[in-house]
Amino acid sequence: PAEARKHNPLLIYFRRIADHSRAVTFMISDGILPSNEGRGYVLRRLLRQAVRAGKPLGLHEPFLFQLTDTVIDEMKTAYPELLQRRETIASVVKMEEEKFLQTLDTGTELLKNLVGEAKKKKMHTLPGDQLFRLYDTYGFPFELTKEMAQDAGLSVDEAGYKAAQEQASEMARQAWKGSGAQDVGRYRSWKEALQITSAFRGYDAMELKTHLPGSFYARDGERWTEVRELRAGQEGEVALAETPFYPEGGGQVGDRGQMETADGKAEILDTQSPVEGLIVHRVRVLNGSLKAGAAATAAVDPVSREATMRHHTATHLLHKALRDLLGAHVTQAGSLVAPDRLRFDFNHSAPLTPEERQKIEDIVNAQILNDIPVRACHMTKDQAQKVGAMMLFGEKYGADVRAVMVSRHDCSRAQEAWSLELCGGTHVHATGQIGLFKITNQSSVSAGVRRLEAVAGRAALEAVRRMERRLSTLAESLKTTPEELPARVERLLARENQLDKELQRHKTGALREQYEEIAKTASSVGGIQVISRRLEGGDEKQLRDIADRLKNDGRAEVVVLAAVHDGKVSFVVSVRKETVNRGVQAGQLAKEFAALVEGSAGGRPDFAQGGGKNPEALAHALEEVVPMIKKMTVKTPHKP
Repeated sequence: PAEARKHNPLLIYFRRIADHSRAVTFMISDGILPSNEGRGYVLRRLLRQAVRAGKPLGLHEPFLFQLTDTVIDEMKTAYPELLQRRETIASVVKMEEEKFLQTLDTGTELLKNLVGEAKKKKMHTLPGDQLFRLYDTYGFPFELTKEMAQDAGLSVDEAGYKAAQEQASEMARQAWKGSGAQDVGRYRSWKEALQITSAFRGYDAMELKTHLPGSFYARDGERWTEVRELRAGQEGEVALAETPFYPEGGGQVGDRGQMETADGKAEILDTQSPVEGLIVHRVRVLNGSLKAGAAATAAVDPVSREATMRHHTATHLLHKALRDLLGAHVTQAGSLVAPDRLRFDFNHSAPLTPEERQKIEDIVNAQILNDIPVRACHMTKDQAQKVGAMMLFGEKYGADVRAVMVSRHDCSRAQEAWSLELCGGTHVHATGQIGLFKITNQSSVSAGVRRLEAVAGRAALEAVRRMERRLSTLAESLKTTPEELPARVERLLARENQLDKELQRHKTGALREQYEEIAKTASSVGGIQVISRRLEGGDEKQLRDIADRLKNDGRAEVVVLAAVHDGKVSFVVSVRKETVNRGVQAGQLAKEFAALVEGSAGGRPDFAQGGGKNPEALAHALEEVVPMIKKMTVKTPHKP
């Protein structure tokens, strides 16, 4: 109420933090992660508004992640799934808070610079396009910009800000390829016209006799036309009354295979379920034709399906192994299950160490060697929660669910399973069918989300063989054996290190001679000592060091040094501070110099650096340094 706010003006900030902490907790629990688009963008804005609300209350360190615990404790009776995700929610919020606080620090510094420039130019309003760039590039909130500008006695060009924002939105709209809403409508209409609910029978069989109801869709470039026959060479979409083909979902790719009727044969390129109750097969007719209403035999490619099944069960084993080793905060944040590999994204704050990767592989391969049965258990969602089944972020489950269990017990003892996860995908019958599991790569997806890529079965065997071939090729090139390769490489690295040190000593000696020679070449421009030279054999660090030394030793007030490496120009510009006051700006000088060598540059008024791609123009550019400085000093005459 207004009366309460009058007595306690900070009350609004407390309420904002309370409201947003609840929203943030439930959104992350539902599998939404902070991002720059869609639901993730809404989450990020809510979280950032709560962090900003903490500033007037003196909260300058991450705090919101601690409040998620309070939300969970208050809501756990009605929403018990929050308890399973407690650590993940806190981890995601904390990392996003830390990142935003850093953004605030960076944006505050940039905004101070804008305010300073405006006051120098005696402006009373900050330009809207620059403020939008501050938001768009650095995520600095416009509301905070307005507050800081007002504190500095300036207003903001809100109309200009909104115009820049609208321009950016329009560009994004033009770049958007479409949401697929028209296709969804087409599929819904098609499903109603077919008067069927596609039934997936692929858990028990990979070949099935079925029929082709209703009409098809033929592809004509980017257009889809409804037809009752697909002829040889045509691509199209076909629905089946019953199908053994698994439609893409839950990370598992759609099945491929073949379909045959009395009149023709077609290759199944992909299988999707664009709307509930409709399974669509993307086909290419190989010979003859497919006619609506025809009886058909549909057969999944067994090699591809079996490889996919191995990778899917391996994904469940990997998920469980990660949680056992790293902690219960690890939850799936995305996956891909394909015939040739698996990809698994999960919440965790740091890369896996080599030791952790090996332990994960050992845990998974131990369960494979144990040859544990894998079975599907059908139960209610409430029963699944009671027995501790893993429920994935972002998935919406109905009242009845399917849980895939890795256990020697039957479904009546599901709570004792080594792994129990809600899943609609296809799996092997026992872990021993996986054969071998090997992690091939790890990377970062976003803040707090890691990615593992791995292979299983024949794909794992091929990965190991590729490693062996590389090692053998490397050993042959180094005239040694694979067993002796580590020692050989260690000796080569030691030799390389020794040669680098010797080369550095030679460079240092040569540069010392160049320094004395360069120091004698200073020329005077209106009383300003200037050196502009090419440095032979120097890298970027040495360019900076020698330029600063020439300046600090009093040999010159403006130093421009350049070098050429691999056909590209590197250069630095160093200017004494008192010379900056006379109008010689290192950043401006560097930009003009960069233009002559077809490059770019940037930096502070007293130091700048850059590069270019035209080394042939370097000699001319160095000659132009003195005329450039003359122009600068003429524009800004020296005041004693």
